[in-house]
Amino acid sequence: MNDYLDRTVRTVLADIVATTPTAEPQPIHLVPLEHDVRGRRPVFAIAAALVVVAAIAAGLYVFSRQDGDGTAATSPSRLDGLLYPAAMSVTQLLFAPAAPDSRLGISVVSPSHQLFTISVMANYWGTLPSDYDQRTVNGAAFGAGPTMGTMSYTTLTSCAMVTIIDHSPAATQWSTEATSLLHGAHIEAGGGSLHLPPGWTSLSGAWMGNTYTADFTTPSGGKAILFQMEPSLGALLSQMSLMSATPTTFAGRPAWLLERSDNSWRFLGWERVEGGAALLGVDSATAEDLSNLASQLSAGHAAEWSHAEGESGTEVTTAATAAPTEGTAACGGFHFGVVPYGAG
Repeated sequence: MNDYLDRTVRTVLADIVATTPTAEPQPIHLVPLEHDVRGRRPVFAIAAALVVVAAIAAGLYVFSRQDGDGTAATSPSRLDGLLYPAAMSVTQLLFAPAAPDSRLGISVVSPSHQLFTISVMANYWGTLPSDYDQRTVNGAAFGAGPTMGTMSYTTLTSCAMVTIIDHSPAATQWSTEATSLLHGAHIEAGGGSLHLPPGWTSLSGAWMGNTYTADFTTPSGGKAILFQMEPSLGALLSQMSLMSATPTTFAGRPAWLLERSDNSWRFLGWERVEGGAALLGVDSATAEDLSNLASQLSAGHAAEWSHAEGESGTEVTTAATAAPTEGTAACGGFHFGVVPYGAG
């Protein structure tokens, strides 16, 4: 996990944490993932890591790492395209480059328009928690349990941890939609594939790419934070494991409102026409407040973003790809694919 982004999330969203109650799928090989030792269960984390290309071949959505030298270009033209709260008091800007040590995030939408997210990362649990309600689906043992306001379904292999989260506002354990989706999962040592049931759609997915964060104060004095990620809204939403999600629109395009019943933070997530995804969070805001505030964000502020912590002006070099551990090496890397209904 990126230290800059992790620190920002834990600082700016401290209120959230404080209120938390005690065709034939083809294997696409991905870089092995380092484990995150901060906690046993999935927690809310915005992680910046690997840029991913989503390719569509024979109806199969597959996710694989871009080849390259580990350098993420951050040219002025790219910075100029970022949204910025120009009319507000900005207290901190952070840039977290794509890196090879994170998780794959995918978002899919059910026939009733509920958001489900999938995360694939290294298996650092070892075994499923004993208090999880376990069922075997297609030969894989899934453990179901509430995850800070949502419902998660996790399966472990010798290499990978695959977690599917139901973000429905009234999510119940082993609901009809969740069970239907899980029956489309085919798990292998390094990941697997997901065949979507009838009526389901894939929103998008990627490894976490370059991420830009602005911590600021709204005109009314409220606390706010803006995340922007390349390249995928699906990947960004998959990191919001604390939040229930409801579909909405912003600027005439599909968007998602994320919130929790036990705190005052709300978020609006949307995919930009210009590319990339944005997630705006404001304390004590209504959905209308979020939409109005998002409309006040503007591009054309490369000069301001060039001073973001972690930003070097022209390019940022990431850490070298981590060597596979003995366990992940035996799996031949990580892989995952999403197959639309009827495609295979």
